[in-house]
Amino acid sequence: MANTLNLGDGNWGVKDSSLLGYAKDNTKFVPETFDVTRASSGTRVNKDGLIETVEETLSGELITNGDFDTDTWWLKSSANVNISNGKGNYTAGTPVEYFYKLNVLTVGKEYKLTYEITDYTTGYITGYGGNWSIVAEDVGVQEVYFTANDAGFGLVGYNFIGSIDNVSVIEINQDNLARIDYTDGTEGVLLTEPQSTNTALYSSEASNAWWFKANVTITANQGISPDGTNNAELLEATSGNGVIYRTGVTTGSLSFFAKIVNIGNAKFRISVDNVGSASWNGDGTLNTVSGGTATSGISYGNGWYRFTLNVTSGTVLNYGLTNATSGDSILIYGMQNEASLSYSTSYMPTYGQIASRAADVVNNGGDVNNFNSEEGVLYFEIAALANEAVNKRISISDGTDANRMTININSDQISGFINVNNVTQYTFFEASQSVLDFNKIAIKYKENSFGFWINGVQYDVSTSGTTFPSSTLTTLSLESGYGGNHFYGKTKNLQVFNEALTDEELYNLTSDRYATYDIMATDLTFDKQ
Repeated sequence: MANTLNLGDGNWGVKDSSLLGYAKDNTKFVPETFDVTRASSGTRVNKDGLIETVEETLSGELITNGDFDTDTWWLKSSANVNISNGKGNYTAGTPVEYFYKLNVLTVGKEYKLTYEITDYTTGYITGYGGNWSIVAEDVGVQEVYFTANDAGFGLVGYNFIGSIDNVSVIEINQDNLARIDYTDGTEGVLLTEPQSTNTALYSSEASNAWWFKANVTITANQGISPDGTNNAELLEATSGNGVIYRTGVTTGSLSFFAKIVNIGNAKFRISVDNVGSASWNGDGTLNTVSGGTATSGISYGNGWYRFTLNVTSGTVLNYGLTNATSGDSILIYGMQNEASLSYSTSYMPTYGQIASRAADVVNNGGDVNNFNSEEGVLYFEIAALANEAVNKRISISDGTDANRMTININSDQISGFINVNNVTQYTFFEASQSVLDFNKIAIKYKENSFGFWINGVQYDVSTSGTTFPSSTLTTLSLESGYGGNHFYGKTKNLQVFNEALTDEELYNLTSDRYATYDIMATDLTFDKQ
């Protein structure tokens, strides 16, 4: 079932977004809501610049004594586990010892677990109650999402000697939630992405034996990662190509996060054996690339960059340093391999098994009462995720292909058309824009008066054609209007005007003449809804 994305006071359903809507002469800005469907979790970069999983809380705290203040509530496997000094202690290092509680979870529900390892000597912590297998082998805060497969919940020490504290379990929902993303700055954008899977099984645990090592040592929990916790790992090279690597993996778009500790003349590196490689300078700029495609790293603040190499084949992936000497070191986090895509999407954390994100679907905005079918303007500011030969569309329609007004992004081409009763009334085409940049696009429709504007320039005009019969248009969608061709990208602003604007107003709307939307609204006497 889809969740509703409520524009409310002009924002994308959240107060920290800047997706504002305006209407001219008190006409109504539509739609008031969209349906958002994504049958999985998904991450975003929040307004504080941190990677987080988008979620809504469905319960209160389910752990009564998560801070171990008293020796109550928890059941214990044996005398080898005890509560003292405000901690849960594992003392013997025997194969399986645990704190647990019956009837905490509901089978099939989704939960978020956090806990802290405060003291560590040996072994590791895993658990039961859900389909999760996170292995923690050092001090630090751990976080995992899981689906309950048992009503009981427990934290299991396997040959573990150490202590835990601050255990929390909360029922959450991660499906069908809009992601307002701040990767590009202080203005939030609606992020919509295709289905993808991360096949790097321990995405932020390079110390795990799943990863092979060459000319490096790995030390866990050595710095604050892009998710704001102390889970970044130190990769220290001994010589040459100091990397973690994995064989037998179908590669595609490879990415990871990295931060300098001390690299001298070394370079950040991603490579696929016998296929391609890329290296980056300490300031994130691209140094070399061969056998694939890459661009400069994306800054995530605090010295962190995300680097990406796109290849079309190969089975051995590598992350780390090239041209290294003994002692060169970096912090690493968030290794990802998306075999099905030619570009990297938002981070999908893994904990010993692949993680998939379902495609974002955003549609059913507004209704017949919101739209003026006979005249108006559709305006939006968008950037595509990739320059690829795949149709990505935004439409107002009646839910069929017979009556719709559609913008289409394909490679570096922006085009569109208006169909009325299965007859094309207006077509437009412009091929010189970079679709990876934010473009301000407007379509004007009125009987015998059509126009198409991009970034303050009118590219096409027609003085011939009919518009939709009254009460025809019923929905605004980030897709073709009747399913498919979903727009995958970043939507910064989306507006519908219920009367045709003048050329001057369309220029002002789509150009960079105004520094802010508030200035534009005041100057043009628009009424902000």
